[in-house]
Amino acid sequence: MHDTSSAADLYLLNYRAGESAARLFEYKLSSDYFQRAENMANTVEERVLAGYARGRVLARAGQHLQAVDCFAEFVDLLPEQERIDQAVALFRYAHSLMHLGRLEEASVRFSEAAAAWGYLNGNFKGSKIAGARANYHRQRGAIAAAGEDWDTAASAFASALWHSSSTERQWQAKTGQAFAKLGQFESACQYFVGMLLFTEISVAGLGDALKGVGRRRGALSVHAREVEPLDEKLVLFESSHGKNVHCHPLAIFREMRTDPRFENFRFAWVYNDYSEIPAQLKEEPDVAIIKQHSDKHIRLLGTAKYLVNNATFPTYFARREGQQVLNTWHGTPLKFMGKLVKDGVAEHRNVQRNFLQTTHLMVPNAHTFKTLSTDHDLDGLFPAKVALTGSPRIDQMINMSQERRQEILMALGIDPHTTKKVVLFAPTWRGQLKDRSYDVNGLVEDLSAMADGEHHMLFRAHRFAEQLIGDAELDATVVPASIDTNELLAVVDILITDYSSIFYDFLPAKKPIIFYTPDFEAYEAERGLYFERGTWPGQVLDSIDELCIELKRQLSGGYLVPHENLAKNVAEFAPMEDGNATQRVIEFFFFGEESNLLNTQEDERTKLLFYQGPFKPNGIATAFTNLIGSLDPTKYLISVAVDMSAVGNNPDSMEILAGLPEHVKILPRAGATIMSAEERWVSDSYHLHRGFDSPLAEQIHLNTMKREMQRSFGDARFDAAIDFEGYSRFWAVLFAASRTHAERNYIYLHNDMVGEWKLRFGTMPALFATYRHYDRLVSVTQSVGEQNERELTELLGLQSEQFTVSENLLDLRKPMEWSQMGEAVHTFDGDSLKVFANMARLSPEKGQMKLLESFAKINAEHPETRLLLIGDGPLRSDLEAEISARGLSGRVVVTGLLSNPFPTLKTADCFVFSSDYEGQGLAMIEAMMLGLPVISTDVVGSHSVPVEGYGLLVENSAEGLTRGMQAYLDGYKAEKSFDAQQYQVRALAQFEDLLCTVDS
Repeated sequence: MHDTSSAADLYLLNYRAGESAARLFEYKLSSDYFQRAENMANTVEERVLAGYARGRVLARAGQHLQAVDCFAEFVDLLPEQERIDQAVALFRYAHSLMHLGRLEEASVRFSEAAAAWGYLNGNFKGSKIAGARANYHRQRGAIAAAGEDWDTAASAFASALWHSSSTERQWQAKTGQAFAKLGQFESACQYFVGMLLFTEISVAGLGDALKGVGRRRGALSVHAREVEPLDEKLVLFESSHGKNVHCHPLAIFREMRTDPRFENFRFAWVYNDYSEIPAQLKEEPDVAIIKQHSDKHIRLLGTAKYLVNNATFPTYFARREGQQVLNTWHGTPLKFMGKLVKDGVAEHRNVQRNFLQTTHLMVPNAHTFKTLSTDHDLDGLFPAKVALTGSPRIDQMINMSQERRQEILMALGIDPHTTKKVVLFAPTWRGQLKDRSYDVNGLVEDLSAMADGEHHMLFRAHRFAEQLIGDAELDATVVPASIDTNELLAVVDILITDYSSIFYDFLPAKKPIIFYTPDFEAYEAERGLYFERGTWPGQVLDSIDELCIELKRQLSGGYLVPHENLAKNVAEFAPMEDGNATQRVIEFFFFGEESNLLNTQEDERTKLLFYQGPFKPNGIATAFTNLIGSLDPTKYLISVAVDMSAVGNNPDSMEILAGLPEHVKILPRAGATIMSAEERWVSDSYHLHRGFDSPLAEQIHLNTMKREMQRSFGDARFDAAIDFEGYSRFWAVLFAASRTHAERNYIYLHNDMVGEWKLRFGTMPALFATYRHYDRLVSVTQSVGEQNERELTELLGLQSEQFTVSENLLDLRKPMEWSQMGEAVHTFDGDSLKVFANMARLSPEKGQMKLLESFAKINAEHPETRLLLIGDGPLRSDLEAEISARGLSGRVVVTGLLSNPFPTLKTADCFVFSSDYEGQGLAMIEAMMLGLPVISTDVVGSHSVPVEGYGLLVENSAEGLTRGMQAYLDGYKAEKSFDAQQYQVRALAQFEDLLCTVDS
């Protein structure tokens, strides 16, 4: 009995050791432990459990030959146990066989796995979410398979999967089976492998790693772009986020379908209503129609060589190496775009991110590129080749045949031989992405007035507006979605619009345009417009009565007269609209024709990417704004990555962000990091364990962050990535992995970082783990730099060469200028008072409690003294209670956080800094700039400011502060006056030297 128990203990001990080694990515050690456990197994179940664990580890290590041998040893025992899923084990066995090229054997094992899952039985149903075409082909395949017509079955099942938006694992199995029956084992394996959504092995299992829609989509995206091959002859089209099949992508698609060079290509369209086939694609039976965010959509985003979109791809998309992305955008902008949009906080973030993923951009005019680049903060960063091509969708209007024109008129219920004019009202969308509203009653009344007369009245609204209009009865023909807008324009004689960019598309027709803008002042104030309405190519009218008079004038004249501004608008906004734009785009995107490239000169400035943090009103934010405000914008292109989830809901943070210099480019992060199950587990372990569990875990996480750099910043490239905040673990790891996008990387150490770990932040070791991946670790004072170098080299084994000092820069004007703006929030009553001031976050490390103790003694001996505590923080209530308890109410005042503290600070006679440690102490320097004498505890950071005779350093204790304040009252004068200009020159030189100290 004892021997059996001991053997069981040894089995379990070795098995657990194998699991632990696997989670440290020690594959050989893990395999050895599992092998020992397998040798000690007393039951079939124990043997299979250990053998399967060893096979998975060997396969994860890429040792598929050893994995196959391992699986072969226990595969026949699978039916005799229940711990390991028989189908999954067979799948893993087959997958390793496939990696070795033993495809026939792999097909057999895959078939066994499919049978174990129940995929090969007679119950073979359709799938609603797969789509109509997919189900049609599935049914064809099922009938053929029942008759053992495997050629037809294989072809039909493959077509079903091609058209399916969903994964349909049983369909994958049936397709693999059909190809295996034909002896086409390579094709069979390619389909069988789709029975599992993720073929990657996670050493820690799945756990919660894939729970939640966002995580699952991210993992699918990683699998597609990094596991599956790139399909060199696959084009994915998307327009308006899959809500329609139209615009430039449709025009390009139609032209490609007639071009013999694309004869062997496959095409897929994103369309969200899987219950129907869009009319534009009814005659394209071999074209896949897939739903946005579906498994198939995510897969094709990662595997299609060519991607064409007139808007944006989802946030989980990150362009892979070898992919080409064409952004066609969806119109010439009249309304403000990007950062100029006045409502909403960084709503353009995914638009900006998509442009950074773009390899090719086609534009109809120079204005469009300027707005897309400048107003999305991408000047100097825009990575794409940009061609002035004209608009493919306008080709449809220019080149329309008489036959097609008649078809459209008939579809609109208009006699194709009519002599009546056709008038179209096409207003824009009003509102933001998150604020959808529409004045339906006003629309009904306006259309009734417009329709009065001998003409055909048509109405087309933005898709958002159409949803809100619903079933309202209108005195106009509502143009069905099946008619493309630009084909519609070919039959229109007069266009009525407001702020819609549709009028730019109508320019080449050189027909009348009337602008109806009853809400002009409000709309311009809300949205903003690029051009004065006096420059628009048509009459601009503010009332329905004026509009109807102008419409009747145009209709009654017999000859339609274009507006005097039309020719100039055509020249500026439609210079390439000759009916050949589509062909130019195809040559540009697919065949590298570059004769129409816009002259986008390389920006020679040094490109800096910063992360500042949450822009909280503290010393780090002040130091950052001072730094970038001091950098010459003719020498430096400055970009700031921003986490809007940490900034957007904080008015103080938004105020600081909005106050950055105009030339600073804001790159708000969009979406979340995409990870595989194993990467998610490694990331969670890094944060939970406050560091990396093993060197390979570290490399895995850094690779995840390299991908995140690509997802977030696309193909933008920088000379330096600088984590200025230096406290966020996420951003520290991200910038540690930034070498794919930046020549050099730096992280700031604003304090004694070991001290921060011991006193405030227990998670600091996770931050420390990133330090060895940075070129320089930057402290902001000499004393802090020496402390950090001494402690961190000993703790982490870092090299002394990594450590450097770059002192914080100043805003040379702000303290003096702002001290003259507004009144002090508090002044003490009384004559001959001596006011001490402390300006800092009210937090334990700032030492205000010992300052109160010290001041109580001073005030007892010198009743004319007062103390201002300028700031706010977690210690405020305790400080106010202490003030009351010591009887200092009215003699000590806490002001709270002040947006402009300088008028109040200037009322003081002496500045007292009581911190236990500091990075530098900018508040003390700002006090010196206002001419105040300063007293500071002699601690790391603060020491570096007064040490050269600019102030008085005292012992870090209440007694030390008491002696310092007494010295001031006794007439202490600093040895030197602080020269802010001289300091600034030195600090700026330090930063610029920092940028040059690391070889590229």
